[in-house]
Amino acid sequence: VMAGGRASCTAEVAKPSALDVPEGTGLFPSAAFTSDGKAVVVYYARSNDGAPTGDLRLATQDGAMWRKVDLDGAGPMGADVGQFPSVAAAADGSLHVSYQDAGAGRLYYMHVAGGMPGMREVVDDGTRMDGIHTVGADSTIAVAGMDVRIVYQDQRAVDLMIAQKGMGGMWTKQNLKMGAAGNGYAARIVADGA
Repeated sequence: VMAGGRASCTAEVAKPSALDVPEGTGLFPSAAFTSDGKAVVVYYARSNDGAPTGDLRLATQDGAMWRKVDLDGAGPMGADVGQFPSVAAAADGSLHVSYQDAGAGRLYYMHVAGGMPGMREVVDDGTRMDGIHTVGADSTIAVAGMDVRIVYQDQRAVDLMIAQKGMGGMWTKQNLKMGAAGNGYAARIVADGA
């Protein structure tokens, strides 16, 4: 630091705090159209009343109005779920949603039928040979018939992952692209209908 034209020492400047997700409603939105033409949006709603909490929400177009439903995270538990949501509409009108539990670093899936949320399923709990990884960033989901697939990032390894729901309801996962270059940012998957 210069003082009076001369260099002088000063106390160490504090390191900046890590950037965090801002408070707000409508963060990380993902939209789709149902088979009857209604628009749906899943999004993350974040608040910070002493400790960061987040909820996964669904908004469904109903004429000129929007009907909103809490899918996960609402309640006194203080959960922080709903980051990086993705929604896909099936031919039967149901919705398939993937999202991250930011507190636990897991990837979840939920089936929504008739506007009612089903039970959340753990797609990837982050368990790896070298320890626990945070997973689920930039999730994107695609549905073709009974085939449900989710592409997402393993944030610790910076790998692109894919998970597929089997006929028995079990999820299998594998690396699509891995290596030092950094993979899995802003991934997208599309069902081609074939």
